[in-house]
Amino acid sequence: MSTDSSETSFRKPLSRRTLLKLTGLATGGLFLAACEAAVPDLEETPTPEVTPPPVDEPTPTPEEEPTPEVTPDPDEPRRGGRLRWGIHSTPDGFFDPALATGFPMWTSGFVYEQLVGIDENYAELIPRLATSWDAEEDGRAWVFELRQGVMFHHGREFVAEDVVHTFERIIDPDFASPARSVFAALTEIEAIDDYTVRFHLDTANADFPVLLTGMQPKIVPHDLTDEEINSEPRGTGPFRIDNYANAERIVFYRHEDYWDEGRPYIDELETITIPEATTLINTLQAGDLDSVYLIPPPLMSIVDADENLELMFGPPVQKDMLFMRLDVEPFNDDRVRRAFKLIPDREAMAELVWGDIPVHVDDDNSVVPTSPWRVETDIWQQDLDEARRLLEEAGYGDGMEIDLYAMNDQYGVVEFSLAFADWAAQVGVTVNIVGVPQDRYYAENWLEVSFGTVEWTPRPTADEQLRIAYHSEAPWNETRFQNEEFDALLDEAVGETDQERRAELYDEIQRILITEGGKIIHAHYPNASAVRDHVRGFVYHPLDAFDPRTVWLEEQG
Repeated sequence: MSTDSSETSFRKPLSRRTLLKLTGLATGGLFLAACEAAVPDLEETPTPEVTPPPVDEPTPTPEEEPTPEVTPDPDEPRRGGRLRWGIHSTPDGFFDPALATGFPMWTSGFVYEQLVGIDENYAELIPRLATSWDAEEDGRAWVFELRQGVMFHHGREFVAEDVVHTFERIIDPDFASPARSVFAALTEIEAIDDYTVRFHLDTANADFPVLLTGMQPKIVPHDLTDEEINSEPRGTGPFRIDNYANAERIVFYRHEDYWDEGRPYIDELETITIPEATTLINTLQAGDLDSVYLIPPPLMSIVDADENLELMFGPPVQKDMLFMRLDVEPFNDDRVRRAFKLIPDREAMAELVWGDIPVHVDDDNSVVPTSPWRVETDIWQQDLDEARRLLEEAGYGDGMEIDLYAMNDQYGVVEFSLAFADWAAQVGVTVNIVGVPQDRYYAENWLEVSFGTVEWTPRPTADEQLRIAYHSEAPWNETRFQNEEFDALLDEAVGETDQERRAELYDEIQRILITEGGKIIHAHYPNASAVRDHVRGFVYHPLDAFDPRTVWLEEQG
């Protein structure tokens, strides 16, 4: 089964207001390519006269008639060409998907594949190397039927033993895969036959197939060594590579025996690393790149103003937020926490930071808007009078002064922090913005400060999004949220296979967190890529950067 979701990409021109706003924030010195597409003169062609054949000559039969020329459908994918993909990350790290970090997390997906994929909205599972799956033992075991006839790049057929080998490596503590904690419940992987595997878990998990969509659990062949998997990759994916090196330019070639017939469309995919953002955009404008992975918001206006380029927004699943530590003063007083949640106008904050970029204005909900378990609420609205009353009741009638630690090199964070400070001043709270670069902030301040900012990237399941940041035992619980009822409901929901009951559980979980938690989340926002106008079928994906199987290139005149 294959899916072409190119039509679901969000292509949205920015308004003049947003262009002006983002241009004001952009770094200067960009070269704006002023290339105009040449339009040929169109002349009316007279209809030629047709002379009938003489009556004494036989009329050609249909088999003898020449085949008329057919104009290619401009929307029909075209085979061939090389896509030059610009990326800001350096290609260091492991190419082995089970160990991959940074650049190889995306590029390893050109070569290796998961059993199960997920669409760009995190809403629908897509069969890849597995064709179907079923829960057994009330979700404590999962059986996957594997796709037959799939060939590795070195000519061997993909079988169940490769799946066993892949996941035994991931859960091996000596192998040190970063995905090991995700599969902590996995106790055994069993090959039932060449095309069937069973995963055994020590606890029920209704989300187990979704866990297989991540960056690390891509299938590697059992007959290659760990060194070969990393440096001489041989997967089942749409592209092959001779060897992996930490080079600024890497070329991947179409896997001619790829199981998804007809794909990929392009012959070659070249990754080109350019760390500096303005140089990356300049290179795209000059025509030396076909696509760029991530466009920083301050540079979106440059892309949007170029008629040869197009912004490609992903779904709004990223989020930056304010957080309060609930175990220390002043936020260990629930009245202060509630007062701070009543201070901001979240819609105005989103408008200030993002303008017309397609964001989802939020109500402090950490579950991404695209999740099937997301619940929309209207619990927190700006109410400065009530905020002032709560602070007076808590003993801060004479005012309060507090430091807010904000990442000063993350787009929009300082802006929404300053907006919060302006509103807070109206209720007697003086907020001092302490700007810290991201690297130092996460190393020294993030889990220590009482009032700070944080960025969270999306996770494919609601359970993972909530568990790693809010469960009482979560190592990244920056708010120190502790709620036994929340923990119990979360544990029940992840193992619940009845969909209606599960929806009820996640509804209750989110309402508890929104009402009692220590996060102020004004919006979920999208990342964006850019493509030149001859690139078609490009879909931004939060996990995989993009799907290279769907991309094709129009022939350029």
